[in-house]
Parts: sequence; structure tokens; C-alpha cells
Amino acid sequence: MTRTSFLSACLSALALACAHGGEGADVKNPEYRPNTIFSKSEDLTSPRFKGLREKYKLDDVVRGEKDEFRRIIKLRHWLHEHVVVDKTKPVVGKEALVMLAESPKGGRYSCGHFMTMQNAVLNAMGHVSRCIFAAAGEKEKRLSGAHGINEVWVNSMAKWVEVDAELDSHFEKDGVPLSALEIRDEVLADGGKQVFRHKGVERTKLPRQRDDTWGQTPRTYAWVSWYPESNFHTIWPTKRSSREFVLDDEYWRTHKWYRGGKLHWAYKAGYFDPIKDRGKIYWIPNVLKVTARVAGSTAEVTIESDTPNLKEYQMKNGAGGGGDWKVVGKTFTLKLTKPREEHVLRSMNTAGVGGPEYRLVVERGR
Repeated sequence: MTRTSFLSACLSALALACAHGGEGADVKNPEYRPNTIFSKSEDLTSPRFKGLREKYKLDDVVRGEKDEFRRIIKLRHWLHEHVVVDKTKPVVGKEALVMLAESPKGGRYSCGHFMTMQNAVLNAMGHVSRCIFAAAGEKEKRLSGAHGINEVWVNSMAKWVEVDAELDSHFEKDGVPLSALEIRDEVLADGGKQVFRHKGVERTKLPRQRDDTWGQTPRTYAWVSWYPESNFHTIWPTKRSSREFVLDDEYWRTHKWYRGGKLHWAYKAGYFDPIKDRGKIYWIPNVLKVTARVAGSTAEVTIESDTPNLKEYQMKNGAGGGGDWKVVGKTFTLKLTKPREEHVLRSMNTAGVGGPEYRLVVERGR
């Protein structure tokens, strides 16, 4: 093996080790897992998004807030306060723009309306979110309700998190916000004894409530389904699919989902789409897949990612990435000046939200 080919192989191995936490690297990067089953996320270039951010002064809602998850829950709290629930009045419209405009006047707004509006608001601010459906699923009427909520990808945590705008809350275990399926895991393990609902921007821990449904307890998440479309707002008025993705695991195969005391209508209609691979449901937005080839004192670097509304890739030089972010192409040449170099890479979308940081460590033979 020539020196050039040896260095190429060495750097490729390091890049792979960084991405997957393998041996030979002292860093661990988030896993790269592209979207293969959901339709595209909201398109921020769509005319339907033009002005939404400005009209509702959403930048003012999060101004000065650097913590990504606090930005998200501040947007959630804003929507919770923006929508006036008045059961004496009808809901005006079913589309996010119409509801956002009319909801301050009051109406019979419920979880599904909040879900649709929150999906539009979060996406308008550059956060990848999707619409999901959850229920306790028991035959007993008290436990047979259902609840529409969202999951949002939090780059700083490198995970999906359930967010409920109607209740202005989410669930946590030991201080860690959970995804819908993580809540379900806890419910199936021990009834969700270690999971608590946290409310508002300050994430106030709520006392354990009776085991009912409508999103107020972990039990609501015994059954979870995901809508295939993540772009409710962009595709309007095209009717979204009636299909629902569900995790095809042992619980799914040995139990039945009930709504209103009756078997869920989607069984007979054939609209459930069981997915065996949990990773396909929990795909990973914005994370980078980096490959490189070394020749002499340079490395040819190639970046891939599944980043909705991608604007550019950026890089910082040096251990810890202490410098300024600079724009790089999806392929670029990196000049190597030291036996060991560290660089930090990330994706950036058109709304100004950066993806999880990827540390690239380059070691050359002495």
C-alpha cells in the first residue's frame, strides 16, 4: 500500500469512527440516518410560508434565547396563549394559516388543531417537526380517548421530543425530554412510573395525575401513530393520506388498539402501515455523513446530510471549534498542516437553525 493510499484509508476510518463511535477516535458524533418513509418536510420557500414568521412576530418570541429547546417551548407556549378555546363558538377553518388568524377570537379548538398550527409555527422557525397521534387504547371508555401532538427534532439534544401545544407541556424522565416512543417504552415497562409531565417555558414538573387520557398522563402514549406527511402546511389544500405509521413490535402484534370502546377504524380500512424498523420512524435530520480522502498535505472532504431546507454547510477550525463558522461546499479541499487536526462541521438551514455539530479528527502518519 502506498503512503497516499494508506493515509486515505486512515482518514476514512477515522471519519467513520467519529460518526459511529468506533475504535481509534476520541470523539463520538450523532448517527447519520436519512428519512426513507416520510414525505418531505415543510418547504420554507413555499409562498404559503412567506410572512408567517413576520406576521406573528415569532422572532420576538424567542429573541435573546440561545438554548434551542427553550426556543422551541417558548414557541409552543406562545401558540398555547395565542389560541383561545371557547366551546361556545365553532372552529374557523382547518388549515394552519386560517386557524392562526382566527383562533384569538375563540372557538372549539382541540388537540388536532393545535397540532396542525404548531407544525407550521415550528417549521417556519426552522425546526423539523411532524404530526403524531396517541391514545391509551383500552376498551374502557375512560381510557379510550386520543390526542394529537407533535414531535420536534432538537439538534442540541440530537433527539426527537414530544411537544403538546394544547396543554403547553411535554414529558420527561430524570430531566430528559422524551419522544413519543420513549414515553411508550416507559408505559409498557412499568406504567410510566418514572415519567412526569412538565408544563410551560420553565418546565414545571406536575404532580402525578390519575391515569386518564387526552395527553395528561404517560398512559396516553400506549399507542402511537405517525402521519406520513410532515408538510401539512405546504401541501394544503391537497388532502393528506389516511395512512398511519405504527411500530410493528410484539405489543402491536399481540394487542388491539381501541378508540371510543371500539376497535380502531383503521384496522378495517387497512390504513395502518406497520413499520418493523424503529430507526425508519426515528430518522435523524440535519446530521452529517462525512467522508474524506488524503493525498499528501490535503484532504478531499465530502459531506452528505438529510437536512430539510438546507442552506449551506459550515466549518470551524481547531480543537473545540473556537473560531468563527465559515461556509464550505458539500465537497471541499482541507489543507493539512499538523499531524493531528480537529475541525467542527454542521449543516445550516434557510431559517438559520444549525444542525448537530460533527467533529472531524484527522491524524496522519508520522
